[in-house]
Amino acid sequence: MSRLPWPHSSSEVTSRKNAHHDRLSKPAASASAGIPLCFLDDPWAPEGPAATLHGEPRGDVHRPPAVAESGEPRELPAPFAVVIDTGGFPTT
Repeated sequence: MSRLPWPHSSSEVTSRKNAHHDRLSKPAASASAGIPLCFLDDPWAPEGPAATLHGEPRGDVHRPPAVAESGEPRELPAPFAVVIDTGGFPTT
């Protein structure tokens, strides 16, 4: 199966009602589609608000996820090479 050259990333903000689905199913679908990066803003994370960058898709899994507390800057690798300031993200 050939893949289109886009998209290069996906992003998601978890909702309280669907947080489990947003954390597992959506990054898995992104990986299955061959999308190299999946950014997840998770104000409902069990350990506290988090900003997770999933990368290196293999099958339906991105490896390894890089997690930062919400409020910390999150650097995206090439081809983006930008820093996302998560300080303004909602925390609940």
